[in-house]
Amino acid sequence: MIALAPYPGPRPPAHLAGLVEDLPSGLRPIALPALVEEQAGEPVLVLRYVAPEIARARGLYDYDALAEDFLALCARDAEADGPEKVIVVLQDRAMPRGQANPDATQYVESFRRTATGCDWEGF
Repeated sequence: MIALAPYPGPRPPAHLAGLVEDLPSGLRPIALPALVEEQAGEPVLVLRYVAPEIARARGLYDYDALAEDFLALCARDAEADGPEKVIVVLQDRAMPRGQANPDATQYVESFRRTATGCDWEGF
């Protein structure tokens, strides 16, 4: 079982809430509250965003169209003093973390935060 916790500290930074603009794809998702999970004994920052436009039924964005957005979101929202591992989730609807929904569209990428930024790690 994955332990979930709210973003450490009194509250998430202000830029982790609300509309995200200026992504390479032009997508404008809404940021959900960041979470910290423990995976294999390591803290992991989970950055989640909702964008109804990515729904498969709409056909406006697929993974390839969003690939650069993942890196931009990690670079934008992963705090320098936060966990080294970062997971970025783009979903077409707000869902509790870890809950399956076969009707939902969800894309996930994994990164390691380094001194130079976010490096793609993959799953």
